[in-house]
Amino acid sequence: MLSSLKHINIISFVGFVDENDEKIVIYELATHGSLDQHISDPTLNWSRRLQICLGVARALSYVHYAIIHCDINSSKIFLDEDWEPKLFGFEFSTKYPQSWRHRLLYSHDSRYSHESMTPKFDVYCFGTLMFEILCGRKPVIREDVVEEKVDDIIDPNLRKQIDTQSLISFLNIAETCLKKELVERPTMDQIVKELEEAMELQSKHENLGHSAAAAADEDASTKRSKVSILLISLR
Repeated sequence: MLSSLKHINIISFVGFVDENDEKIVIYELATHGSLDQHISDPTLNWSRRLQICLGVARALSYVHYAIIHCDINSSKIFLDEDWEPKLFGFEFSTKYPQSWRHRLLYSHDSRYSHESMTPKFDVYCFGTLMFEILCGRKPVIREDVVEEKVDDIIDPNLRKQIDTQSLISFLNIAETCLKKELVERPTMDQIVKELEEAMELQSKHENLGHSAAAAADEDASTKRSKVSILLISLR
């Protein structure tokens, strides 16, 4: 299945070894390992986290025309040398729409062992992933609701980086993904579009910040020049 998937945000299948009672799947090199290794690292800034969310969403949007991943979590996302996310872990995947029901023998959520399997299952898991990426850890979610106040569990340094409107947009997407009714959850195509808008808001915010900092530096430089001229005149 993996060998037929060609997308920048899906790990490339290099080869397979079956020798001496050993079976080894060979993937492309992921320089930074898996996302779960970095999720609580405060140096993983917000722009990069947002770009990771968008990359995973694009990968799922691509596969959902034929496949349901069925195991979306931070350990199933590799990061290359440019921190570009690479979705992998298709061991439990099922074809869609040919297979409407799929038993997840390893699912931690008993609700889904009997639920009709559709792409909206991946959407729910993606919503929990979004909260994990935002907060740096898995938040407590019961009855499809995050029981903790998001502001209380976001790293303060990370929160300072986030544009308010971008955060509101991000949270709206994540919360909608957790809707109990499948029909109320968005498609991955919709999620990609909304994440792109959140990314644009964040980029504008950062550009304004850079412009303000540059203007402040220029003003400080001008003041230093005036002082130098004044000192020369006094001499």
